[in-house]
Amino acid sequence: LRMASTTKIMTAILILENMDLSTPVTVSAKAAQTVEPKTWLREGDVLTVEQLLYALMVRSANSAAVALAEACSGSVDQFADLMNQKAAELGMNYTQFVNPNGLDADGHYSTAADMALVAGYAMRNEKFRVLVSTETYSVELPDRSEPIVFKNTNKLLGELSWVTGIKTGLTPKAEQCFVGSASKNGVSVISVILGQ
Repeated sequence: LRMASTTKIMTAILILENMDLSTPVTVSAKAAQTVEPKTWLREGDVLTVEQLLYALMVRSANSAAVALAEACSGSVDQFADLMNQKAAELGMNYTQFVNPNGLDADGHYSTAADMALVAGYAMRNEKFRVLVSTETYSVELPDRSEPIVFKNTNKLLGELSWVTGIKTGLTPKAEQCFVGSASKNGVSVISVILGQ
Protein backbone atom coordinates (compact mmCIF):
# COMPACT_ATOMS: atom_id res chain seq x y z
CA LEU A 1 0.00 0.00 0.00
CA ARG A 2 0.95 3.66 -0.29
CA MET A 3 2.18 4.95 3.09
CA ALA A 4 1.97 8.74 2.61
CA SER A 5 3.98 10.83 5.10
CA THR A 6 4.91 7.87 7.29
CA THR A 7 7.66 7.72 4.62
CA LYS A 8 9.31 10.56 6.57
CA ILE A 9 10.35 8.09 9.29
CA MET A 10 12.94 6.69 6.87
CA THR A 11 13.90 10.19 5.69
CA ALA A 12 14.48 11.41 9.25
CA ILE A 13 16.57 8.46 10.42
CA LEU A 14 18.79 8.65 7.32
CA ILE A 15 19.37 12.37 7.87
CA LEU A 16 20.19 11.75 11.54
CA GLU A 17 22.70 9.08 10.56
CA ASN A 18 24.31 10.99 7.68
CA MET A 19 24.24 14.71 8.52
CA ASP A 20 25.26 17.08 11.30
CA LEU A 21 22.27 18.80 12.91
CA SER A 22 23.93 22.24 12.79
CA THR A 23 24.65 22.13 9.03
CA PRO A 24 22.95 25.04 7.19
CA VAL A 25 20.74 24.10 4.25
CA THR A 26 19.74 26.55 1.52
CA VAL A 27 16.27 25.82 0.18
CA SER A 28 16.18 25.18 -3.57
CA ALA A 29 13.41 26.22 -5.96
CA LYS A 30 12.34 22.56 -6.22
CA ALA A 31 12.05 22.22 -2.44
CA ALA A 32 10.17 25.52 -2.07
CA GLN A 33 7.70 24.53 -4.80
CA THR A 34 6.89 21.12 -3.30
CA VAL A 35 3.18 20.56 -2.63
CA GLU A 36 2.17 21.56 0.92
CA PRO A 37 -1.21 22.11 2.61
CA LYS A 38 0.12 25.61 3.38
CA THR A 39 3.29 27.00 1.79
CA TRP A 40 5.86 28.29 4.28
CA LEU A 41 9.36 27.80 2.80
CA ARG A 42 10.80 30.12 0.18
CA GLU A 43 13.65 29.57 -2.27
CA GLY A 44 16.87 30.83 -0.68
CA ASP A 45 15.71 30.35 2.92
CA VAL A 46 18.53 28.98 5.08
CA LEU A 47 17.67 26.60 7.91
CA THR A 48 19.72 24.11 9.87
CA VAL A 49 19.30 20.38 9.38
CA GLU A 50 17.78 20.28 12.87
CA GLN A 51 15.15 22.93 12.07
CA LEU A 52 14.22 21.09 8.88
CA LEU A 53 13.93 17.80 10.80
CA TYR A 54 11.42 19.41 13.17
CA ALA A 55 9.51 20.74 10.15
CA LEU A 56 9.62 17.24 8.65
CA MET A 57 8.42 15.30 11.70
CA VAL A 58 6.25 17.84 13.57
CA ARG A 59 4.61 19.81 10.75
CA SER A 60 5.03 16.96 8.22
CA ALA A 61 6.52 19.41 5.74
CA ASN A 62 6.94 17.91 2.27
CA SER A 63 9.25 20.76 1.25
CA ALA A 64 11.54 20.07 4.21
CA ALA A 65 11.85 16.45 3.04
CA VAL A 66 13.03 17.61 -0.39
CA ALA A 67 15.46 20.17 1.07
CA LEU A 68 16.97 17.52 3.38
CA ALA A 69 17.19 14.91 0.61
CA GLU A 70 19.00 17.35 -1.69
CA ALA A 71 21.37 18.44 1.09
CA CYS A 72 22.19 14.84 2.00
CA SER A 73 22.48 13.17 -1.41
CA GLY A 74 22.46 15.91 -4.06
CA SER A 75 19.04 15.01 -5.46
CA VAL A 76 15.73 13.39 -4.54
CA ASP A 77 16.48 10.42 -6.82
CA GLN A 78 19.85 9.76 -5.20
CA PHE A 79 18.30 10.05 -1.75
CA ALA A 80 15.59 7.56 -2.77
CA ASP A 81 18.42 5.15 -3.65
CA LEU A 82 19.79 5.63 -0.12
CA MET A 83 16.30 4.99 1.30
CA ASN A 84 16.00 1.75 -0.66
CA GLN A 85 19.46 0.59 0.43
CA LYS A 86 18.48 1.14 4.07
CA ALA A 87 15.15 -0.62 3.54
CA ALA A 88 17.02 -3.66 2.20
CA GLU A 89 19.41 -3.60 5.20
CA LEU A 90 16.45 -3.54 7.59
CA GLY A 91 14.69 -6.43 5.83
CA MET A 92 11.85 -4.28 4.45
CA ASN A 93 11.33 -6.73 1.60
CA TYR A 94 8.03 -5.31 0.35
CA THR A 95 8.94 -1.62 0.30
CA GLN A 96 10.11 0.75 -2.42
CA PHE A 97 10.74 4.47 -2.04
CA VAL A 98 10.75 7.00 -4.87
CA ASN A 99 10.59 10.21 -2.82
CA PRO A 100 11.42 11.40 0.72
CA ASN A 101 7.97 12.73 1.65
CA GLY A 102 5.40 10.11 0.62
CA LEU A 103 3.47 12.23 -1.87
CA ASP A 104 1.54 9.93 -4.20
CA ALA A 105 3.85 8.43 -6.83
CA ASP A 106 3.86 5.20 -8.80
CA GLY A 107 6.27 2.66 -7.35
CA HIS A 108 6.21 4.20 -3.84
CA TYR A 109 4.77 1.59 -1.46
CA SER A 110 5.24 -0.45 1.69
CA THR A 111 3.44 -2.76 4.09
CA ALA A 112 2.33 -2.23 7.68
CA ALA A 113 4.88 -4.84 8.80
CA ASP A 114 7.73 -3.12 6.92
CA MET A 115 6.79 0.27 8.36
CA ALA A 116 6.84 -1.27 11.85
CA LEU A 117 10.39 -2.46 11.12
CA VAL A 118 11.72 0.99 10.21
CA ALA A 119 9.81 2.57 13.09
CA GLY A 120 11.32 0.17 15.60
CA TYR A 121 14.77 0.85 14.21
CA ALA A 122 14.29 4.64 14.23
CA MET A 123 12.95 4.70 17.80
CA ARG A 124 16.30 3.39 19.04
CA ASN A 125 17.76 6.80 18.10
CA GLU A 126 17.45 9.29 20.97
CA LYS A 127 17.12 12.40 18.79
CA PHE A 128 14.49 10.68 16.64
CA ARG A 129 12.46 9.96 19.79
CA VAL A 130 12.68 13.64 20.76
CA LEU A 131 11.54 14.76 17.28
CA VAL A 132 8.47 12.52 17.15
CA SER A 133 7.32 13.35 20.68
CA THR A 134 7.52 17.15 20.18
CA GLU A 135 4.08 18.80 20.19
CA THR A 136 5.08 22.27 18.94
CA TYR A 137 8.24 23.84 17.55
CA SER A 138 8.88 27.34 16.19
CA VAL A 139 11.36 28.71 13.66
CA GLU A 140 12.29 32.34 13.05
CA LEU A 141 13.22 33.22 9.47
CA PRO A 142 14.32 36.53 7.95
CA ASP A 143 11.65 38.47 6.06
CA ARG A 144 8.88 36.89 8.19
CA SER A 145 6.95 39.14 10.54
CA GLU A 146 6.53 36.42 13.14
CA PRO A 147 7.90 32.97 13.99
CA ILE A 148 6.57 29.96 12.07
CA VAL A 149 5.00 27.55 14.55
CA PHE A 150 4.81 23.84 13.76
CA LYS A 151 2.08 21.83 15.50
CA ASN A 152 2.39 18.05 15.52
CA THR A 153 -0.07 16.30 13.20
CA ASN A 154 -0.22 13.39 15.70
CA LYS A 155 -3.15 14.45 17.89
CA LEU A 156 -2.62 11.56 20.30
CA LEU A 157 0.48 13.34 21.63
CA GLY A 158 -0.51 15.30 24.70
CA GLU A 159 -3.90 13.60 24.89
CA LEU A 160 -2.49 10.29 26.11
CA SER A 161 0.60 10.52 28.30
CA TRP A 162 1.90 7.10 27.23
CA VAL A 163 1.91 7.90 23.47
CA THR A 164 5.50 8.59 22.34
CA GLY A 165 5.12 9.16 18.56
CA ILE A 166 5.49 8.64 15.66
CA LYS A 167 4.03 9.86 12.36
CA THR A 168 0.75 10.50 10.58
CA GLY A 169 0.17 10.38 6.84
CA LEU A 170 -2.58 11.40 4.44
CA THR A 171 -2.74 11.68 0.66
CA PRO A 172 -5.70 11.24 -1.73
CA LYS A 173 -4.50 7.78 -2.80
CA ALA A 174 -2.92 6.56 0.44
CA GLU A 175 -5.82 7.78 2.61
CA GLN A 176 -5.19 7.94 6.38
CA CYS A 177 -1.97 6.30 7.60
CA PHE A 178 -0.46 6.17 11.07
CA VAL A 179 2.64 4.71 12.65
CA GLY A 180 2.23 4.99 16.40
CA SER A 181 4.38 4.22 19.40
CA ALA A 182 3.52 3.99 23.06
CA SER A 183 5.13 2.95 26.31
CA LYS A 184 3.22 1.97 29.45
CA ASN A 185 3.99 -0.19 32.48
CA GLY A 186 7.38 -1.14 31.06
CA VAL A 187 5.95 -2.32 27.74
CA SER A 188 6.64 -0.47 24.47
CA VAL A 189 4.59 -1.06 21.34
CA ILE A 190 4.49 0.13 17.74
CA SER A 191 1.30 0.03 15.68
CA VAL A 192 0.79 0.71 11.98
CA ILE A 193 -2.38 1.48 10.05
CA LEU A 194 -2.28 2.07 6.28
CA GLY A 195 -5.11 2.96 3.92
CA GLN A 196 -7.77 3.75 6.55
